[in-house]
Amino acid sequence: MQIVNYTSFQDVANQERLKEALDVQRNEKGPVFYLLPSGRWLQEARKKQPGLRYTTFDDLATFIVSEAEEDVIYIGEQERTLFFQNMLKLDPKYRSFNENQSKVRGLADTYGQLKRLGLELEQTPQSLKEFMPLFTQYEDQTVKSQKMYDPENTVLKAVSLLKSKKTMVSTIYIDGFIDFSPLQYMLLKALVEAGLTINLYLPSSLSHPIIEGTLKDLEALGFDSSLKEEVEGATDVDVNVWSASTTAEEWRAVLQDIQLAPYCYEEIGIVLVDEREGMKHLEQYAKMYEVPLEKSKKRPLSKSISIQLLMMTITQDFSHQSRFDLLPLMDKMLALQAIKGVEYAKAKEAFLSTGDFIHKGIAELYARIQEVTWRKTSTFYQYIKQVILVIGALRLEEGWVKAAVSEVDTERLKDYIFEQRALEKIEDILSEYAEQLDSKQLTLLEMSLDVFSDWLKEVGEQTELFIERGSRRGVAIHTWRDLGLFKGKRLYVVGMNEGAYPAIHNLGGYVTEKDLYELPIEGALPTQEHFRSKQQAYLEQIFYSSEEVIFSYKKGLDPNHPLLPSPFIEEWYQKGVKEYTFESRMKQPVSFTENDQEEKVAFHLGLGKEVRDKGILLEQLMNRLKRLETAEEPIDVAYQERLTKDIVSVTELESYARCPFRHGLERVLHIEEAKQMKERISPLDIGQLVHLIIEEVYKELNLVGVPFGECPEELKSQVPILLREKFEVLWGEIEAASLEISRLDLMLAKENWWRKLNRWWQAERKHFWDNPQLAAMKIHALESSVRLELEIEGNKILTLTGKVDRVDVDDSGFAIYDYKTGFAQVKLEEEVRSGLKLQLPLYARAMRAGLTTAENEMRAHGASYISLREPEKRAGNGIWHSEHIGKGSKFLVHHSCKNKEDDLGGDPFMDTYELKEKVGQLWKGTRSEFPVRPLDCSSHCPYQSVCRVTEDQKEGL
Repeated sequence: MQIVNYTSFQDVANQERLKEALDVQRNEKGPVFYLLPSGRWLQEARKKQPGLRYTTFDDLATFIVSEAEEDVIYIGEQERTLFFQNMLKLDPKYRSFNENQSKVRGLADTYGQLKRLGLELEQTPQSLKEFMPLFTQYEDQTVKSQKMYDPENTVLKAVSLLKSKKTMVSTIYIDGFIDFSPLQYMLLKALVEAGLTINLYLPSSLSHPIIEGTLKDLEALGFDSSLKEEVEGATDVDVNVWSASTTAEEWRAVLQDIQLAPYCYEEIGIVLVDEREGMKHLEQYAKMYEVPLEKSKKRPLSKSISIQLLMMTITQDFSHQSRFDLLPLMDKMLALQAIKGVEYAKAKEAFLSTGDFIHKGIAELYARIQEVTWRKTSTFYQYIKQVILVIGALRLEEGWVKAAVSEVDTERLKDYIFEQRALEKIEDILSEYAEQLDSKQLTLLEMSLDVFSDWLKEVGEQTELFIERGSRRGVAIHTWRDLGLFKGKRLYVVGMNEGAYPAIHNLGGYVTEKDLYELPIEGALPTQEHFRSKQQAYLEQIFYSSEEVIFSYKKGLDPNHPLLPSPFIEEWYQKGVKEYTFESRMKQPVSFTENDQEEKVAFHLGLGKEVRDKGILLEQLMNRLKRLETAEEPIDVAYQERLTKDIVSVTELESYARCPFRHGLERVLHIEEAKQMKERISPLDIGQLVHLIIEEVYKELNLVGVPFGECPEELKSQVPILLREKFEVLWGEIEAASLEISRLDLMLAKENWWRKLNRWWQAERKHFWDNPQLAAMKIHALESSVRLELEIEGNKILTLTGKVDRVDVDDSGFAIYDYKTGFAQVKLEEEVRSGLKLQLPLYARAMRAGLTTAENEMRAHGASYISLREPEKRAGNGIWHSEHIGKGSKFLVHHSCKNKEDDLGGDPFMDTYELKEKVGQLWKGTRSEFPVRPLDCSSHCPYQSVCRVTEDQKEGL
């Protein structure tokens, strides 16, 4: 009869038991297996007593299968998913599943879950019967025909073999398990029935229902559980509960407390409730607070730049990508060539500007990448062989070896070595797979490229390389499964939030908990209740492990809807919670790092308190902030003379008025906009196209100087034809320079602007060429340059320059027009007086002076913007003589126009709006200061990332 031996969960892998097992190993002909519940326990046992086979149930099953059968291939869950993907792609019945990767994985996981429950396909739940043909196909083609066993089928095969064949295994030790999954139970049952000696040690210090349930299952197998020994119980433990406002504050509180603890680092342990995310945060903050950790560091192959580049060649087609689309590839290639710093910036800038590679090595690597092609469908074997060939063809390892030779920085050198090891590892893995497929004559197994890329990606994520040993005297990191290894004084359990612990247990695929009660499952059912009970048992281990226990959880920042702690710690939560927030941390009397010190000093300074020793950095920052708050950016006197110009364009003055700071960046420092992928055609390009088309059409048809009333209809009818011809040519140039923009977007933009040009011509005919009231008027000039001398403060003569889009004249006066591609308006008080809109009034003054002769003084009928969005509009977009506004206006100006000026451009007008003074102020500003004080702060400003404007500083209209 098999006997259940009782032990403490801290006494798992006891030295005496290990020695006893080794003695048995020496006396028995067959191997002795020692089964333990986790990888950490296996490592600990191997360290204590070498010479035994320390394994898991899966490893034992693999041994039993391997000794009975030859040419077996053991595959993982990702390979199983890969086979399911391949089958689904070939079966049109499952097309809807095939289009959704998560559904494919769901089917593969459903099969895996059924097998984890120890079920035959005939026992599939009724709700999943429709997938039985697919599951049967997988078993027939993969498991039975090819002897490719996934983990679940390996265990089931071992169970089957134990019933019919004798195994070499002599004795098995099972130590530290508090329950058994259905598959483990089935294997244990088969081992018992095969007559093997089994020494089972069950942690009995945990007086818990799950232990009682396990005992009942063992008794059903014939184990004697009557020889129960008294095991030392839990001692009094000091338990505290902490809450933190954020994850960052939670980890800071833990690491700071460790620094202040009266214990050595090796006497302190941390349990991570969320092992994956928790480890990331722990490593980050442990480095910040210089707390050594016992855990070694590993890095997955997926973090390798080489592997990432390799995946990019598989998943992306670089032949039809824009420069911006190619930037991620450019980053990888620069890293592979160890190009960094200024050289990195120059290489990237050159590529974005011209598409050229200024480094020979990058150009050669890109040429090799372009030669790589992948078939959409091929065999698994051919894809694997091609990846190996591509690694060699791209000469990836060669680049890292070359970089490592000249590198002196230790951290970078470690990265280069990791890259070399990653390439070696992936080649080894792929070569091994290729050999297995070849030996099993599976070289014709077909699949699509996306299925293969998913598989390769998963291999990269699951395969890790050792990077750095943990500190032998560091803080111990534990999971619930290996908590018995902790022998220290204080234990922190981090992340004890409701929902995180106890965690919700999900069955694989589409199997539901309801199905469990209808199936012939052996052993304990994997229900929510069972796993909650198991997690409760894990929690109780803590009170046997440490003298002090601190549970922490994240409360959040919303006091009305706080996050809650785990219900498992409710007992201690009710006794009181110590809260940790940013504010409480800032009020601590000690600092742990220089950064912590600076942060706390800054916090108190922000409260308006006096701090004697601010530190050099904070002193500099405070002085800088004081200057920045003024919004002033004065120019050093030594540079003012360089910026002084006697000739200045009107648009330059408008630019300064809109935003002096942007003006300085754009027109003085000539800082270009940050390059980014074109998502639409540049407004500047559109503006140039429109102005050029209008000018060329009017000039080529010789319409300049022709009175509107004398233009024949035949000539006017030629305008749309020539307009289209010019538009097609110029639009072609725009498309050639806009390769990043999709063809659809270009087509839509083209249709949009062609409609606007058509509307413009219809409006032109209405307002000018078909308007009998303007029959004597004519276009005097297009794109006419103007100069205006203006006397400003101190008798200084300033020359203003500009270009008028269009000037129309008749015997008594003139009108000027400025074409705009966007919406356009002008407000005399708000925009002219402030300097935002100076072109119309100053150009009117310049043209008035230029057109007036001794015999004939020309007056300004008006000045107006013509928007291609609203080409018919004549109201708030212009300034007009009062006689031309309202009913009977020969310029068709709407009566709502408020910009009435009977002396536009004259001295009274200039005096009314103080334009000479404003021009003088703006001119002076352009050479002396560029304050952050915009009158027109655009939400699309390209300099937002370097601008410090606040709402108070926006003097906007």
